[in-house]
Amino acid sequence: MSKEKRRGFIGSYTSYAMLYFFSYFTLASFNAVLPVYLTGIGKQTSEMSFILSASSFFSLAIGPLAGYLCDRTQRPRLISGLLMVGMAGMSLLFGQSRETLALFLLKGVLMSFLVATQPVSEKLASTGPHRYGVLRVWGTVGYSAGAQAAGIAVQSFPPMALFSMYG
Repeated sequence: MSKEKRRGFIGSYTSYAMLYFFSYFTLASFNAVLPVYLTGIGKQTSEMSFILSASSFFSLAIGPLAGYLCDRTQRPRLISGLLMVGMAGMSLLFGQSRETLALFLLKGVLMSFLVATQPVSEKLASTGPHRYGVLRVWGTVGYSAGAQAAGIAVQSFPPMALFSMYG
């Protein structure tokens, strides 16, 4: 993309809509079918409960830490971008892991990284030139599309396709 086109895209309605759409698409594509995936790799209900509880636990530490880094560096987009790159890499590791503790750690870090990027998205949308409520609708559409895409991915492709989609 040329500099002129990129400059025209930044701050446009399309860029904000894509931000919300893909943020919630990502959330749904990972969470919507995770119990199905975990059952498919042989996890018992107690192990699934342990793994699924990780995001809340990790968000207690990673959310405030990410907020602190954003405030301290005054570069929230950079911090969010780094968190997203980390999520992409860890999602691929998650797809390769079978150990319950590794899955717990990766799920916790992955989801807390995603949740930590959301305040930046909210601030961008609420201070941007476009109506906030209209932008949030794209998050709803993205969540629905992500849940459907994840279901299709789990049903039709090897499990790694789901984690590649998340990445």
